[in-house]
Amino acid sequence: PVLSYDPAVSRQVGLELAVDVVALLDVGMPVREVAGVLREGITAQLRAMSDATLWKDGCLCSTAVYHFPLPTQHCPVTVVYPHTLLGQRETLGDSQLLETREGLHRTLGLPRDRPFLRTINRQCFTKPDGTRLINPHTAVKHTEVPGGTVALVQGSYAYYHYMQDRFNDGTWGCAYRSLQTLWSWFLLQGYTEKPVPSHRDIQQALVDVGDKEPSLVGSQQWIGSFEVSTCFNHLMAVEVCWHILF
Repeated sequence: PVLSYDPAVSRQVGLELAVDVVALLDVGMPVREVAGVLREGITAQLRAMSDATLWKDGCLCSTAVYHFPLPTQHCPVTVVYPHTLLGQRETLGDSQLLETREGLHRTLGLPRDRPFLRTINRQCFTKPDGTRLINPHTAVKHTEVPGGTVALVQGSYAYYHYMQDRFNDGTWGCAYRSLQTLWSWFLLQGYTEKPVPSHRDIQQALVDVGDKEPSLVGSQQWIGSFEVSTCFNHLMAVEVCWHILF
């Protein structure tokens, strides 16, 4: 027998993998079979994690599990994304995962004109913090209005109104709050990662584009629909169309 000894330098890396499995179970399934379904789900997720830990150029990274509700599926679709590169603190953003998301859109047959798989689109199984109402229109009793047409928003939004956040904007903050409510829709649907702007952010944006004088910033001056559209154009590059009805 021949014994060969080749000294080499090796390195071990430890990654913490947080398993998060959603399983589709029949109501009448015996309890003893549930463990088998969960075991299969965990095994499949660990394989997906193994593939996701290798980022571009061979870099190792941790992973994160997300569940996405899709319009064509009865059960959320689970996706494992690369999360944080080894040795770094910043997480990978949705823009860096664009190529991965495009591939998933093709695989799942999803349209490419709206985001479905951004991290903000994930299914949240925990209750909101309660600071704002989400989709309050769903709890409003429907009443018939002669000649009226019911129009409901598609997707989720947060309801912003006077006096929230311990900020006194009574009698002058209606359009600011309307802008924040609209912005929350873009945020919750995954069209933007930018946080909802404050009153001061909105005022500063109007000054920056030359629509208002610098004295607006920090004031209690009200704004209207035109200023709301100007802010969306400047802060989010969303073009607002006006329809004048007579």
